[in-house]
Amino acid sequence: MTVNGADEKPVVVGRGRRAEILAWGEGRVLKLYEAGWPAEAVAGEARNSRRAYELGLPVPAFYGTLEVDGRHGLLFERIDGSPLLQVLLARPWRYASLARAMADAQVALHARAVPEASSYKEMLAWRIRSPRSPLPDDLKEAALALLARLPEGDALCHGDFHFLNVLVPSDPRRGPVVIDWDAPTRGNPLADLARTMLIIRAAPLHARQGLERRLWTMLSKAFGSVYLRHYLARSGRGGTTPRQRAALAAEFADWQTVNAAARLFEGISEEEAWLISLVRKGISG
Repeated sequence: MTVNGADEKPVVVGRGRRAEILAWGEGRVLKLYEAGWPAEAVAGEARNSRRAYELGLPVPAFYGTLEVDGRHGLLFERIDGSPLLQVLLARPWRYASLARAMADAQVALHARAVPEASSYKEMLAWRIRSPRSPLPDDLKEAALALLARLPEGDALCHGDFHFLNVLVPSDPRRGPVVIDWDAPTRGNPLADLARTMLIIRAAPLHARQGLERRLWTMLSKAFGSVYLRHYLARSGRGGTTPRQRAALAAEFADWQTVNAAARLFEGISEEEAWLISLVRKGISG
């Protein structure tokens, strides 16, 4: 493998479920997908990444596509920093400031309207219906009926906004940077927020039993509380009267239910029983 024409082995600076991140010349990284990953999926992420950068969103600069040894790749600006999750684990006492910074980034995304994009609700419906999902059929039908009643929107929704897809740059003058633009949609901001909060709540399920899980439970609860409160305040969606706040809480709970139903499609074994219980409770509640 060559880097910028030189016969040298590239340095791996990160890994994901379907790609590795390689240092690629001065100030750049290559997101190189595993062999056999569909070219159309990479092309879609390339379009999304370019569009997000052109909109002036807090994202890495995008420089185009490359093919290396038959594998498809995307070339980005290299961000000197760490995923927010790593920063949180290294400095848990900073949870409140990190939660506010991450919430500000999501508010910035939701402030953009993208009426031309595909629908978040349609994506959720497709995942809920999927035979890959272990959700019982009666709960699938109930979740789909609930989803149909929820309001659409045309805000830019990242679709997978969480700890690992937000980078904290080493330069304190630069705010959080959002990565992994493989599935953005248009939708109701509360739908995208509900998925983020669901992932925050699920974090302790990925920790070992015992002290580690108890610590994660406390940290995710504290982080999530600050996150949700700050997001609602900064976005102006928190409501000003008790009736508005109650309506918002009810709608948000419904978005959590349908997002839990859709997340089962992803086959995350640690979360399966918990997600099914959330759907059952949300439908019956």
